[in-house]
Amino acid sequence: MEEEEDDSMVAKCPASLYVMSPAGKEWWHICTVWRLEERRKGRQKKDNEQKGPLGTEKEARDIEIPNIRWEIFELMMRFVYCGSVDVTLDIALDLLRAANQYLLEGLKRLCEYTIAQDISPENVSSMYELSEAFNAISLRHACILFILEQFDKLSSRPGHSLLIQRIIPEIRNYFVKALTKANSHDNRL
Repeated sequence: MEEEEDDSMVAKCPASLYVMSPAGKEWWHICTVWRLEERRKGRQKKDNEQKGPLGTEKEARDIEIPNIRWEIFELMMRFVYCGSVDVTLDIALDLLRAANQYLLEGLKRLCEYTIAQDISPENVSSMYELSEAFNAISLRHACILFILEQFDKLSSRPGHSLLIQRIIPEIRNYFVKALTKANSHDNRL
């Protein structure tokens, strides 16, 4: 007589998130650290002292992620498993940093879009630097378009002539790509 499997879960922290493993055989409990907990009866207990690649003892239960706050980690996991997440301006920078670190291009674009909504003459220079630091192409293009649209206002501001000189090669590349796409489309017609 087989024992019935128990899929019950016990929350260990106030903001818990459970996801089903890709194989669909166990629940993964995600907290500040990833805690993979087997919740099915009848499974064999694994030896706690597994040998790692260098022959050292390890316990593969906790993986610390010290540079990401829980709130950011949870949103990142929601994006991974659900495909979308609400990105607000107050968390967009931290979420962009995490998305860049874990190569989540779709999440990066959501963050870039949210950050780009806040571009102003006062912060366009720092936004452009941010786009370079995280290889945020959409944000970089938004900064370039903003600079071109607001050129008269920006050219009279101190320090912005250096920014404009710095982005001239990027503006050239932007127009070459845009005009090349338009030209190749016209040639097909």
